[in-house]
Amino acid sequence: MSNGQPFMDENEIQAIACCLTLFDRPVKVLEWGSGESTGYFSRLLGPGSAWLAVEHQYEWFRHVQASISGLNGCSVAVVHVPPSREYVEGGDDGDVATFSAYIQAPQRFHESYEFILVDGRARVACLAKGWEMLDPQGFMILHDAQRPEYARGIPCGGYILRITNSNKSLENRNIETLFIAKSRERITSLARKLSRVLTSSIDVEMSALQQPIQGSSAQNPRSRRCVFLNTYYPAFVDAFYRSNPSVAGFSYADQLTALYQTLFGDSDFYSHGLRAAGWDAADLILNCSSLQQAWARENSFHGSLEEIAVEQVRRAKPDAVYLQDMHSASRDFIAAIRPHTRLIVGQIASLASPRIPFDHYDMIFSSFPHYVELFRRYGMTAYYQPLAFDPRIIAVIPALPYGMRPVECSFVGGISPLHAGANELFDHLARHVPIRFWGYGAHSLPEDSPVREKHQGEAWGKEMLYLLAASRVTINRHVDAAEQYANNMRLFEATGSGALLITDYKYNLGDLFDIGEEVVAYRSPDECAALVSYYLAHPEEAARIARAGQARTLKEHSYQARMAQTAEILERHLSYREERYRFSTVDLSGMNTGHTVIEPAEITPAMTHAWQHGDIPVQQRALVQKQLEEMYAGSSAAPFRILAQALKAILSPGGSVLEVGCASGYYYEILEYLLNARFRYLGVDYSEPMIAMAYQYYPRTPFVVSDGAALPFTRDSFDCVITSSVLLHVPNYQEHIAEAVRVAREYVVAHRTPVCRQRTTHYLKKQAYGVETVELIFNEKQILAEFQTQGLLLVDVFEINSSPENDSYEMTYLFVRHKDEPTDRIQLLN
Repeated sequence: MSNGQPFMDENEIQAIACCLTLFDRPVKVLEWGSGESTGYFSRLLGPGSAWLAVEHQYEWFRHVQASISGLNGCSVAVVHVPPSREYVEGGDDGDVATFSAYIQAPQRFHESYEFILVDGRARVACLAKGWEMLDPQGFMILHDAQRPEYARGIPCGGYILRITNSNKSLENRNIETLFIAKSRERITSLARKLSRVLTSSIDVEMSALQQPIQGSSAQNPRSRRCVFLNTYYPAFVDAFYRSNPSVAGFSYADQLTALYQTLFGDSDFYSHGLRAAGWDAADLILNCSSLQQAWARENSFHGSLEEIAVEQVRRAKPDAVYLQDMHSASRDFIAAIRPHTRLIVGQIASLASPRIPFDHYDMIFSSFPHYVELFRRYGMTAYYQPLAFDPRIIAVIPALPYGMRPVECSFVGGISPLHAGANELFDHLARHVPIRFWGYGAHSLPEDSPVREKHQGEAWGKEMLYLLAASRVTINRHVDAAEQYANNMRLFEATGSGALLITDYKYNLGDLFDIGEEVVAYRSPDECAALVSYYLAHPEEAARIARAGQARTLKEHSYQARMAQTAEILERHLSYREERYRFSTVDLSGMNTGHTVIEPAEITPAMTHAWQHGDIPVQQRALVQKQLEEMYAGSSAAPFRILAQALKAILSPGGSVLEVGCASGYYYEILEYLLNARFRYLGVDYSEPMIAMAYQYYPRTPFVVSDGAALPFTRDSFDCVITSSVLLHVPNYQEHIAEAVRVAREYVVAHRTPVCRQRTTHYLKKQAYGVETVELIFNEKQILAEFQTQGLLLVDVFEINSSPENDSYEMTYLFVRHKDEPTDRIQLLN
């Protein structure tokens, strides 16, 4: 047989081999997608074990079969199961219909398997089938888990170990491997073993997968329904029906499909993305008269366009109505649809008009960060959410290889008074670089404008996307209302289409793309022209940046990713409305009472385990719900604001956060809202009732039951670790600090820490929600010195509450790991 290694990263090979050694008995292994891995790993198994590899490609099946013919030890079999219908190699992974026999074949051999490797075709479906057949003590491995299309196949009800290698895959993404298990003990054992085997370049992260909650709406999200209300540019609608006169005679459904197929604006991107998140979703185009009149005829309704829209909402009875054009909805219209839905949502990324009845909306989404802050100051619930790209466009408009693109440099967009300085930019580009312009508004240009002779006319929808896919370089500039923030659709349409995007520099552009590596930014017309000339003269460098920008957009900036977040937010707010009175009768008078000084010897095990009591979660959540309601009304509690402030400067979008002492997980919601950023959060608490409640409120978020003094994670697993109101309840706080530092890659936050400055550290017993517990009041210099001994530097201090007359302070401390300089550099307070 071949002695070649599997086509995997070296650390992934080590991790799989290490996992196989956890079995001390013969095991049954299933591999979807055979290869060098079949022979390589099967050699590690002892007598009595069985390895089954399922392969769809006949030539490869023969190759692998020949390579294992001489193996001894475990039984190895490779079976050929061809696709159930025609399949073209090199495209996507294939679906259930194409690979139905391939997916079902393993069940003919064994009912269950202890080890399942998913590395072939139809991986999403194979993950689901593999989860059914996985032994309770077994492991399922997903190769190339960094691909976003596989995320929806990750099963519920188990635990994962994610290995991220710093090397890049062919898609220019970090290579990821998932180890999935049904047993927390098994995955914890694997995590500990891998921490001793893998190199420091590997990021190992363990997280519980989402748990189905009985009776939770999140368990059956298809019961939720959203109707998106949109308008199209009148000029586009007129041009479309003028060019396609027969469409006006189509049914409502066929007209809507024809409009979708133009890919105008955001087409069905939002509704399609929300359906992928498990919702029912539909679109209404309010100002398309032919379309709306067709619906009215088919439903025996008579009325104006506005009355038709109200009737459509009334009949749909959606949980949420999402208005994508807030300028089009009057107060009367919103009042008319209010009785027929439970949540009215608006979206705005344009100049706000005083005629918009903002106070009539339950929440607002905006890609303008400054609008989000403004709305919140006025007491409105507002979320920051950038625009996006739909990867389906690539299938409709395949891009030419970069060097064969016929348009050297393009600008595709409108020319209007809403873009101050654009004429100066365009005039300069027209004079100095080989640029061509498409879009509306050319008639407004002066007769002697150099842009006129290079303007090619209007381009809408599919034609616009064709032009971007045919461009080597494309120029972007933002509307004045965006101020200093990057936000428009062209950021994602251009990069998603594979063009090199040269865009105006904005403060937050670096949060969306790596400037210089994924997009290029200019600050003046001269610089823009110079950049265009440079990259046209250096096509290989331009192509590299364009590929990287496209990879970033497809990975992070898809409508499916955005709508997964939207679904989570809408479900959360709908649930809060449904349970508004759930906590109204909870008595919080015993929340924090009866403080008595005690000696350390008087601390009992019952006191240290008090927060595991089953009565506490509901009482604590009652308080949290009040604070959340205040936050969404524009008034955040001091602990919420201060933790967000502590993390704002250090936590990059997509960064990883571990919260130890997460309780019911509410800081996940709070930080995402206040920081206006998505990040990888994992919550840990030693209370099983708390974690059960956390899953109830945040079913898509990972949580783990664990003692903070013995975390089941490897060293440097998280960018930031928060110990959240934990240290004050644990006499072994030194062990908790050491564990937090061990798993933190860079930052540690000690949140809500009670300290005194004149007295020594002392101990209290008290009643917390009616349960007796212990509380430590730390001498500030002493507790900071504990962090110092672990090699941390204090970089910021935040005061939540203070009572100097009582020598009592509630503090949050931000530390950074310091590896090279002496630890006495820590800034102890005087």
